[in-house]
Amino acid sequence: MLARLDRWRHRIPFWWWIAYDGSVAAVIALGVPPSDPAFWLGFAVLGVAVVIDVVEFLVKSPWAKRRLSLIEGRDE
Repeated sequence: MLARLDRWRHRIPFWWWIAYDGSVAAVIALGVPPSDPAFWLGFAVLGVAVVIDVVEFLVKSPWAKRRLSLIEGRDE
């Protein structure tokens, strides 16, 4: 089951995750006044999600795996 979910996760393109993060930012910005602590908490959590998404893309993208294999001296 987990392997199937992981395959599905890899099929979702990176731009979709960034678009999703952007839509969540719009909902936070338009739905919560900046004076409310929930506004800043929402953006902090969203910031963490964006960092995780970018790092996952950089580490797990096909070109990154290829570059890592070249650096380590093996050709996959």
